[in-house]
Parts: sequence; structure tokens; C-alpha cells
Amino acid sequence: MGGALNDKNEQLNYLNQKIQMIGDLLDNIDPEDTTVEDIDRILDMLDQLEGKCKVFRHSWESKGAE
Repeated sequence: MGGALNDKNEQLNYLNQKIQMIGDLLDNIDPEDTTVEDIDRILDMLDQLEGKCKVFRHSWESKGAE
């Protein structure tokens, strides 16, 4: 998943994979062993996901203006 994603289907698949990955992580996390650093990493993942959503939204808006 290292290249540019220009197709809406590719972008949605990317987001879906990331959301599933975060969901799997949360499903498998042991509350007794979770640290503040673990929570910070989850927050970073969510921030990255939000950033990617904004990039895709901008891409969709600019393609709609063409």
C-alpha cells in the first residue's frame, strides 16, 4: 500500500483495510496489559486515518470540479 491511490474504489478499500486493522487491534488488546503508550499509538493511527480521509476528500472534491 505504498503508491498513490487515485481511484475512489482503491481509496475506499485502503480506508476499509485500515479501519479493520484498528478494529482487530482493539479486539485483541488486553486491558490489563495496555499502557498509555499503547493508547497513544492507537490515537496516532486514528490521526493518520483522519489525515488520509481528508486527502481523499480533497481528491474527490477536485475531481468533481473538473
